[in-house]
Amino acid sequence: MAIYHLEAKIVSRGAGRSAVAAAAYLSCSRMHNEYDGVQHDYTRKQGLGWRQVFLPATAPAEWQDRENLWNAVEEAETAKDSRLAREFVAALPIELSREEQIQLLQDFIKEQFVADGMCADAAIHDPYPPGHNPHAHILLTVRPLDEKGKWQYKTEKEYLCVKDGEVTCEPCTDCEEDAAMVEMDIQTLTAMLMGYKRPSYLYENERIQVDYHLIPYLERLIPIEKPYFSDYF
Repeated sequence: MAIYHLEAKIVSRGAGRSAVAAAAYLSCSRMHNEYDGVQHDYTRKQGLGWRQVFLPATAPAEWQDRENLWNAVEEAETAKDSRLAREFVAALPIELSREEQIQLLQDFIKEQFVADGMCADAAIHDPYPPGHNPHAHILLTVRPLDEKGKWQYKTEKEYLCVKDGEVTCEPCTDCEEDAAMVEMDIQTLTAMLMGYKRPSYLYENERIQVDYHLIPYLERLIPIEKPYFSDYF
């Protein structure tokens, strides 16, 4: 009987990781990270059974080379604590042949990830002795691609409309010209309102899209709060 095992992780610069390094490990290859100049070499790693890059139809053809793909991801993320990729490690049923394991993974990745615009890099590792612990590594882009092959936002965006000293948390499509729009994702909004990060810090790290002259206004508008641990549960 197959034994269930699944790990889900975020590849983040804030944790000292890189998408290029994760892809090099997954594929047992040597890859150069153009973001920091580091070369990651896992060519001596044993047990690689299969590897493949999956792309949406709108992705650039050169991303079939995983080094190009993950360097494009690194280039798109400018913050020092950026979330670069999602990573899954899943046990594979030993009752299936290698061909059946590959077909299972291909179908799953195409239906669950690529169909939603994500790029995926996958491999099967089967460490010595072969057959006792086959497992899959799946690395996914955090930003999906739109129909024009452009990166989309990681998550739904939240908007703060600032006008006459009042703030509304929604797009102000019918606002007058003297209204200002502050754009950010929901995680950034939560961190700011809970006092975990200040507006100026978030702006400097490109987590907020707003005219610079509004940052002092936001600093005055957002109360200085001391985060409480239970706020995150």
